[in-house]
Amino acid sequence: MAELEIYRPGDEFDPSRPTATESAAQIDLKGVGELETAGVIDSKFGAVMLLRHADEAGGPRSCLSFIKRFDQPTLRISGWSCQGDALPARRAAISCMLDHLVLLTAGKDPKLAELFAHAELKRGGCASATPSAAPADWVTGVENPRWRRGI
Repeated sequence: MAELEIYRPGDEFDPSRPTATESAAQIDLKGVGELETAGVIDSKFGAVMLLRHADEAGGPRSCLSFIKRFDQPTLRISGWSCQGDALPARRAAISCMLDHLVLLTAGKDPKLAELFAHAELKRGGCASATPSAAPADWVTGVENPRWRRGI
């Protein structure tokens, strides 16, 4: 199961609103608890923030949410994935999903065309998104080290 949303906000867009708040609003949080960071992944669009439900950290039914915001053009790519048996596989599934995005037409929006053109130059292919090919470090790792949580 997975979901991908590409959203071109209008006047309702609030750039001061925290990214995690946007992601939480997209996920059905009834009785689930709050979200916590689950690291970042590198994609052809740059670093993408990952989130997960705090009480489902790494469980067999846990999913990862992701969100990437752009200011110019105003664009948000977000969604979630439950694909894979463990968090590294879910991270790889999200990376692969983002890698397969292509722009069919930009209409008359040159900034959107430029964003996707630059992203295509950074396409890595799903083989580079596998957990064994891209070992996590303390910054991009799934688990939050003590010093990153401020403890």
